[in-house]
Amino acid sequence: RDQEYYLCSGYRGKRDVCGQTHSIRTVILEELVLQNLREIVSFASQRKDDFVKMVMDADMRQRNRGLAKRQKTLADAEKRIAELDTIFKRLYEDTISGKLSDERFQKLSADYEKEQHELQELAAVLRGEIEAEERKKCQCGKVSLRCRTVYGNS
Repeated sequence: RDQEYYLCSGYRGKRDVCGQTHSIRTVILEELVLQNLREIVSFASQRKDDFVKMVMDADMRQRNRGLAKRQKTLADAEKRIAELDTIFKRLYEDTISGKLSDERFQKLSADYEKEQHELQELAAVLRGEIEAEERKKCQCGKVSLRCRTVYGNS
């Protein structure tokens, strides 16, 4: 176990990141990680409020990134659904005017209807996820307030 080690991934590759070999023994890496964990535990026990705030802030940032991604996907889906409605209208008008055969209209409209149906299902799922995430945000704020009320500032 004392002889196990990790090599730098930059050296293992094309050697353009690290020109010379360097490594770290497993026991040393484990000791560094353990030391870091001890420092975190010490910080958390000495400055509980600061630690809780840091963890909650990091969690909130991560949730906000996920929420923003879902909201963008939802907006894109809703935009495409609206575009498909416009396409349906044009297809119908082209069929009525004779620019498009009935067979072609049936094929195109079936494809577009399938796409629109899938997008509507996706939008419904995303709305549910977004609403659930918004409720979690509210609950986190209430729990944080309740913790500060019950435990005080110590």
